[in-house]
Amino acid sequence: MARVEFKNIWKRYGDNEVVKGLDLVLDDGSFIALVGPSGCGKSTILRMLAGLEEVSEGDIFIEGKNITQTVPGKRSISMVFQDYALYPHMTVFENIAFGLRIKKIEESAIREKVEAAARMTDIFDYLDRRPKELSGGQRQRVAMARAIVKDANVFLFDEPLSNLDAKLRSTMRAEIKRFHQINKTTTLYVTHDQLEAMTLSDRVVVLNAGMIEQQGGPMEVFNTPKNLFVARFIGSPEINTFEVDVIHEGPLTYVSHQRMGWKLSIPEHKSKTFKSYSKLIMGIRASDVYIPSEDDHLFDQWRVKGSVEFIELLGKNAYITFDFGDGNNGLGEVMGRELPQMGETVDIILNLNHAHFFDVESHQNISL
Repeated sequence: MARVEFKNIWKRYGDNEVVKGLDLVLDDGSFIALVGPSGCGKSTILRMLAGLEEVSEGDIFIEGKNITQTVPGKRSISMVFQDYALYPHMTVFENIAFGLRIKKIEESAIREKVEAAARMTDIFDYLDRRPKELSGGQRQRVAMARAIVKDANVFLFDEPLSNLDAKLRSTMRAEIKRFHQINKTTTLYVTHDQLEAMTLSDRVVVLNAGMIEQQGGPMEVFNTPKNLFVARFIGSPEINTFEVDVIHEGPLTYVSHQRMGWKLSIPEHKSKTFKSYSKLIMGIRASDVYIPSEDDHLFDQWRVKGSVEFIELLGKNAYITFDFGDGNNGLGEVMGRELPQMGETVDIILNLNHAHFFDVESHQNISL
C-alpha cells in the first residue's frame, strides 16, 4: 500500500493543456474514482502516474518519493486496461505469469502466486484455457489476476468495464469492490460512468477540462454539488433544471416561473442566501419530483400541475416526463404499479427541501 500525491501537475500537447495544475492526494489504501466526460483528462492522469505519459510540469510522489522521472517498471504500479491487453496465444496461466517470468522469479514461486491470484478472482478452473475461450468477464478477471501477482503498491484501472454488457458490469463491479476490500491496496479508478464511481469508490473526483470541479465521498458529491456541472454529471437520470425568478415578499422568498405558473416558497434554511438574487437556476432530481397520493398534503405549498408526456417503465418504479406547460419538461419518479395515463394532467410535488439553486452566471451552488 502507498500514499500517492500529485503536486501542481500539468500536461500539455503543444498549446493544448489537457491537465491544468492538478493537486490530488490518494491516501494509503483508499479507492479513488476519477470521473468526467470524454476529454476531461482522467485517463491522462492515470497514464502519467503509471509512467506511460510524461509530466509537462509538476511532481508525482509515492510514499514521499518523487517518481516523476522513474521508469514505469520501477514504480510498483499495476494497471488493468480497458481492452484487457491479454496475449491471445498464451494460456490464462501464462498470461498471469508473464510479468513474473520477466523478473526471473523461480518457477515454484510463480505457480504459487498465479494459483493464489486465480483463486482470488475465481478463474482457477480456466488456467489452461486461452483468452478466446473465455467470456468478457472472465478475461477481465485474468487481467485483474495479472495485476494482483505483481504485489504492487498502487493499482490503476482504466475504464475496465466499458466493453462489458450491463449484467457483467454489475457482476464485475462487485468483484472489484471485493478485491479492494481484501487487498486494501491504494487504487485509482478511471471511468466516465458515474454509477461505477458512486458504487466503487471511497472518494469521487469530478474532472472537467483538466481541472477538479469537486471531490468528496460519493453521497457528499451527490447531495451537495458545488456547481451546476457536478449536479448534472453526478446522478442518473440527470437533474432537472429550470431558470426561475426570485421574489422577495417581506420575510418570505419565492421562486416563480411565469410561463409554467409557479410561485413556490423557499425553505427558510435555504432562503437566507437568496437576498441578492433576482434570477437563479433551480435544480431538482427526479426522486424529488413525484405524484402525491390523495391524502398526501405534506408539501402542498410545492404542488404544481403537469401533463404526462412519456412513461419509462423500470419495474417497481417508473420515470415520467412531465410537460409543465409551454414546452417545459421535467423528469419525475413514480413508485408502485399504478401509473397515470399518457396525456393526463396530474398534481406534482416539487420537494424544494432537496432542491439546489445555482447562480445564473457562475453556475455555483448558492444554496449549500
